[in-house]
Amino acid sequence: MESILQDISQYFEFLKEIGQERFNISDESKNAIDEWGISSEGDDNSRVYIIDSKFVFFSGKSGQLLIKILQAMNLTKESVCICSASSSRALESRIKRVTPEVIITLGQESTDLLLENRTPLKFLRGRFHEFCGIKVMPTWHPLSLLENSIRKRDAWEDMKIVMKFLGL
Repeated sequence: MESILQDISQYFEFLKEIGQERFNISDESKNAIDEWGISSEGDDNSRVYIIDSKFVFFSGKSGQLLIKILQAMNLTKESVCICSASSSRALESRIKRVTPEVIITLGQESTDLLLENRTPLKFLRGRFHEFCGIKVMPTWHPLSLLENSIRKRDAWEDMKIVMKFLGL
């Protein structure tokens, strides 16, 4: 079923690209197609969105580390929305609808997906970028922090910038 909806979404995108925008589809159906393939956990209407390309979210050692980071920020896993998607277009639809105050991308893959930029993460992290007018903070994925503990300081500095922006 997922591949069918993905194909339909790509077909509509193709029609739009060639100037065929006259197809009758409700906004509700369009949103459902656009958001197909997004997996999420937590509060969909949160002020903080976390984009993770690994689809594992709060499980395993990396999930435990992410929960600790959130707790240090005075946040809980229930107070944020963590999600993953196969395309920036699907995320764009959701983000425009809920307009979080800040988005945190975990790792190179999710940063590339959201910012549509192949710049290495080490050059992007540490400062805000924008997606649909919303501040985006790229940072290291918790798996990367477990593999290279030197990056933990960088990730915490990134989170302190987010905390200051949010007034936490």
